[in-house]
This record gives sequence, structure tokens and C-alpha cells, in this order.
Amino acid sequence: MSVTIKEIADMAGVHRSTVDKVLHDRPGVSDPVRKRVQMIIDQCNYQINPIGKALQMQGRLLRIAVLLLEVDAQTSLKQGIGDELRQYESFQIQTDYFSTPYTDIRSQVRLLEQCRKDRVDGIILSPSNSDQIEEQMKLCKENGIPVVTVNSDRKGSERFRL
Repeated sequence: MSVTIKEIADMAGVHRSTVDKVLHDRPGVSDPVRKRVQMIIDQCNYQINPIGKALQMQGRLLRIAVLLLEVDAQTSLKQGIGDELRQYESFQIQTDYFSTPYTDIRSQVRLLEQCRKDRVDGIILSPSNSDQIEEQMKLCKENGIPVVTVNSDRKGSERFRL
């Protein structure tokens, strides 16, 4: 039988929300506590329950921002993203598309800043090759907003890895 977040919290002597922060790499947990909780998670071989996660999301609107560069592949990217999102039609997903010229790094930075301000649930990004974009991606992760890159990549960024 698998262990629950509550059981891990009890073993670590912390609140369930602390375990959740460690599981999702969110701020607000000291390094010693994070290490202790992570050790228990690893020892117990804890796995997030996908059914529980899906039930938790039921009835909640998910806002996904899609930030694409104006490139020849943009139409194909939109089609591929749309095709994949159709698998999740039972969820309420709002997808907002934005595009910026390939060389307009400032616009892409502003869009990423706006996504953080708006607290979107996730970002699909075709990133410009820029340290500023990489920094914005890291800030998104620190704010609990996963970023998935398409058509391009920033290896040093904190993008979501499949």
C-alpha cells in the first residue's frame, strides 16, 4: 500500500502543505526541512496519485498561455498543441495564444512577466535564444508555473522536462 502525503508529513513532523511544497519544488521551505522531507519521500518511494490529482482539478478552469515565435512552423505548432489538448476535453482548459517576432525578446519577456502576474496554470513556450528569456522561465518555475518548450530550447532554463 502506498504512503499518503499526510503520513509523510507525520513522519517528518511537518504540515501537509510543507510536503506539497517539497513535492512541487515550491518556495517557503528551509533547506534542512526540505532535505528531511525529500529523504522520507524517497525512502517511501512516494508517487503522486494521478486519479487524485485529476479529481482535485475537476471543475477548475486551467489557463494555459501559448507563447509562440512568428516562424514558418507556427501553424503546425498550433495544430499540434490543439490536437494534444483535445485529449483533455473533459477538463476545462482555456488556451490563450500569443506570438512575437523572432527577434523581439522584449515582447516575449513582457508576455512571460504578464503570465506570472496573471498566475496562469502553465505556459507553452517557443523561446527566443536569450538569457533574459531563460531568467523569466526560472522565475515562472519559482512561482509554480510550469513551462514547456516547443520548437526550440534553453538548456539552462527551468523548463518542464518530459
